[in-house]
Amino acid sequence: MDKKTLRLVLICCGAWSVLQVGHEMLGHGLTVLLVGGKPLSVNAMYFNHDLSSVNDLADRWIRAGGSIFNVLWALTCFLILVKKRCRNYEVYYFLWVSCVINFLQSGAYIAFGRFINDGMDWAMVIDGLEHQKEWGYVELGVGTLLLVLGTFVAIRFGIWFTDGKTISSNRKLYWLPLFSATILSITSSLIMPTNDRFMMIMGGIGNGFTFLLPLFVLGFFKIRPKKEFQALVYRPNHSVVLFAAVISAFYLFIMSPGIDFS
Repeated sequence: MDKKTLRLVLICCGAWSVLQVGHEMLGHGLTVLLVGGKPLSVNAMYFNHDLSSVNDLADRWIRAGGSIFNVLWALTCFLILVKKRCRNYEVYYFLWVSCVINFLQSGAYIAFGRFINDGMDWAMVIDGLEHQKEWGYVELGVGTLLLVLGTFVAIRFGIWFTDGKTISSNRKLYWLPLFSATILSITSSLIMPTNDRFMMIMGGIGNGFTFLLPLFVLGFFKIRPKKEFQALVYRPNHSVVLFAAVISAFYLFIMSPGIDFS
């Protein structure tokens, strides 16, 4: 693996780590604090909190909070991509990967989570509500829309990076973030303390590869970059790579084993 590719893999790992850390600690965790709940502990898949002072509506907001963070972060990255305030390749690659994987992961989670397990966040958000069937259709529609947005951003802005030197093929373009996220997610599931290691590993695969499956499919299509999109010049950005390394280390070695707030 050449040096440029290694840096891009690390950036992909950083983008995935922001997704996971943000989902649990800023999404669920901050919502717990905002509604008056008490944080107990967190790891890479669960945020545990005291429900004794939290009403039913607040609990539903807590369940939704993780994906709300992911969608807001994806929209933020999208707006920066559209504005194109700078031309640094690695900065924009981080923003592009972040936007795509947050849209895809949150979209799949919202659309299909309730079909996977009754205990998943978006199954519990609508659990017990009147017109639950209709709310299920709303979840499916919103999740599908996010999946479409993620796929659109992956194609529309992905061609910025196929310069023939740093990234020369669609498989490399789309599979670098896909397999980086999947490997990191599985590694995290191996570190987390659990009585059911198989379930955690399957959760890691599902959260990574399955939820980001459109990237796998896109790798088989040939998309010819247009000249007007080849405006990014590759220059190493050590700040982005350092941030990616630090947040990845935090995700794997601090958050995955679990943080106790009590």
